[in-house]
Amino acid sequence: FYKRFSYPAINKTEKQRLSFEDPESIYKGKKTWELGRAYLVFSLCGIKMLMENNQTMMKVGKMILGDKIFGKLMKLTFYGHFVGGENEEDLEPLIKDLKELGVDSIMDYSVEEDIDRVKGVMGNGSHKKNECREFFYQGEEACDKNTEMFLKSIDMVADSTDGEGFSALKMTALGRPEILLRMSEIEEAKQFYIRIMEKVGMRTDGDRYKTFQVHNLESGKMEPLLTGDDGGSLMELQEEQFTNMVARLHRVFSYAKSRKVRVMVDAEQSFYQPAINSLTLEMMKMYNTEEAVVFNTYQCYLRDAFSSIVHDLEQARRQNFYFGAKLVRGAYMDQERELAMALGYEDPINVDYEATTNTYYRVLSKCLETIRDIKEAGEDPKKVQVMVASHNEDTVRFTMEKMEELGIQQVEKTVSFAQLLGMSDHVTFPLGKAGYMVYKYVPYGPVME
Repeated sequence: FYKRFSYPAINKTEKQRLSFEDPESIYKGKKTWELGRAYLVFSLCGIKMLMENNQTMMKVGKMILGDKIFGKLMKLTFYGHFVGGENEEDLEPLIKDLKELGVDSIMDYSVEEDIDRVKGVMGNGSHKKNECREFFYQGEEACDKNTEMFLKSIDMVADSTDGEGFSALKMTALGRPEILLRMSEIEEAKQFYIRIMEKVGMRTDGDRYKTFQVHNLESGKMEPLLTGDDGGSLMELQEEQFTNMVARLHRVFSYAKSRKVRVMVDAEQSFYQPAINSLTLEMMKMYNTEEAVVFNTYQCYLRDAFSSIVHDLEQARRQNFYFGAKLVRGAYMDQERELAMALGYEDPINVDYEATTNTYYRVLSKCLETIRDIKEAGEDPKKVQVMVASHNEDTVRFTMEKMEELGIQQVEKTVSFAQLLGMSDHVTFPLGKAGYMVYKYVPYGPVME
C-alpha cells in the first residue's frame, strides 16, 4: 500500500524561499515590547558573571524584593520570555498563536527543587554554573503527585493541539533516581555480556527483566534483580519503589495512548541513561504497536550515541514496534565531565563540538536511511520517526537536504523539528511556514518554582 501511495511533491518554490535571515517576515507577529524584552533578556544572558551566579542572584533578589514583586519582575523578563505560563489558561492563547504560524507544542511541566542535588559527589560544585532541570526524590507521594501533573499535561495537549502535540516526561520524576542508577550499572553489564555472546555467534534475545542479574555478596551467586518478593538483589523497599515507578510509567503511557498524545521521554545524565533507555524501549514495545506514542531522546554529545541508536533501531525492527527518537546535542556536559574526573572513569562526552556535530549527523542519517529503507520495502514509513531538536541552522539545512536526497517528503510526517520557546524563532517560524512539522518546547509551571 505504501509503495502505491503517491505523496505530493515538495513545494520547491517555497523551499527555495525558506530563509533564516528575513527578520521582517519572521517577527511580524511579535509585538514591539516582546522584541524589546527579547533584546534585554539575551543581552543579560551574554553577561558571564550573571549567568555563573544566577541562582545566588535570584535568591538575593527574592530576599530583597519579596516573592510577589520578584515574581512580577520574572514574568516581565526571563520567565515571560522562556516559559509559557503557570497553567492551562495562560498557555491556551500561546498555543493557539503558535498553531496559526504552523508550529505545534511540546508541553513540559517544569518545576525545580531548590536543593543541592549532587552535593559531595560533584566535587567543587562548578557544575552549578550550567544547571539543568532535575527532579529530587522526595518520597512516593511526591512521585504520585508528579504523575498527576503529567496526566494533566497530556489532557492539555489533547485539548489544544488536535493530536499533533507532545507531552514531555522526566523519568526521575516518577521514582527514586538511585534505583535507575543501580539498574544502569546492571544494564551496562548485560550489554557487555550480549556483545561478547554475539561476537561468538550466540543469540541473546530474551526477557529483559530476567537478564537483570547481579552478584549477591552474601550467597556468592548471581541472582535476579527483580523476583516479586524480597529475595532479589534489590532490597524489598527498593523493589517496591521500582515496581511503583514502572506502574506510574504504564499509567502515563496508557493514558497518553487513549488520548492520542505522544510522550517524549527526556534524556538525563549518562549514569541514569542505560536504565532510562531500557525502560523506554520496553514501553515502546508495549505502546507503540500501531503508532509511535513513546519517544526516546538521544544525546549526541555522548560517544556511544551512534551505537545506541543502531541497537535500538534494530530492536524495533526485530520486535516489530514503532520507533520514535528525539535527537539533541546534550545538556549535562559540565556535570558529566566533572563526575568522570572525580570517580576516575573515561569521559563519556565527545572531545569537542565538531565531534559532537559529526555524531549528530551520523545518528540522524541512520534514522533517515532507515525511514527510506522502510518505504522501499512497502511498509509504513512512520514505523520510524525522528525529531531534530536543534537551534543550529546548519543542522536544520543538513536535515532538509538529506530528506530531499533520500526522497522523504514532509507530508509523510516522519521527520520533525523542535526549538525551545523563546529561542531560534528565526528557525522555527520559516519551517512552519514552509510546511515542515515543527514544534516549540513549552515549559510551564508556577513562577516561584
